[in-house]
Amino acid sequence: MKDQLMKIRERAEAQLSSLDSMQDLENLRVQMLGKKGEITAILKQMGSLSAEERPKMGQLANEVRQNIEQLIKEKSQMLKNAEQQAKLNAETIDVTLPGKAHPIGHKHPLSIVLDEVKDIFIGMGFQIATGPEVEWDYYNFEALNLPPDHPARDTQDTFYITEKMLLRTQTSPVQIRVMEKQSAPLRIIVFTVRMRLTQLTRPTSIRLKVSLLTRASPWATLRAILCSLPSAFTATRLSCVSVLTTSRSPSLRARLT
Repeated sequence: MKDQLMKIRERAEAQLSSLDSMQDLENLRVQMLGKKGEITAILKQMGSLSAEERPKMGQLANEVRQNIEQLIKEKSQMLKNAEQQAKLNAETIDVTLPGKAHPIGHKHPLSIVLDEVKDIFIGMGFQIATGPEVEWDYYNFEALNLPPDHPARDTQDTFYITEKMLLRTQTSPVQIRVMEKQSAPLRIIVFTVRMRLTQLTRPTSIRLKVSLLTRASPWATLRAILCSLPSAFTATRLSCVSVLTTSRSPSLRARLT
């Protein structure tokens, strides 16, 4: 029986050295230490030994079992380390490689047009003026000679936050704020979004106001500005008259043409 135990330990050591997977290691553990394993089979034969040999063989069997269990534990840790290292090698990332480019889309056509218009006016010496989107009623209406009962207020879809605070509906409040802080000469452009639903327009429109204030601004200067915008904005020069006729003042059109 002693020889059998020694052979079992030697065979276990030999097989463990050649194992390369956790499944094979588990199969060897069951074969050696399982309920129907070789060590268990040896222990079942202890009853045939004499009273003097039984303690010695029992101690030797336990030593062989503990030795095999320790070898299996060490082999298991080695296989786990090897699997982890192989996984790390397979998933290694070269941080020096360029990243993958993701599509970021394009500018909205309206944004492109607005940027082109801004560039044109900046090239003519204008500044882009901005103001709060949430505005006081004074700047949006009363400073423009539009008291609370003025009918012109009804034509604008105004969203009131409080009785005296609203969402800005026009460009003039920004112009007023700039003129409060700056004096002539003044060249600014202002954008705003207005909600107005008609049969000819969309519910939302973007308005542009050009303000030119100097101590001596001849009509020729205004005419040159108005005529330069369409020619700079399009590849084909538009008629200056088609721009000027959009003015609401007949006398202004007559003086500019």
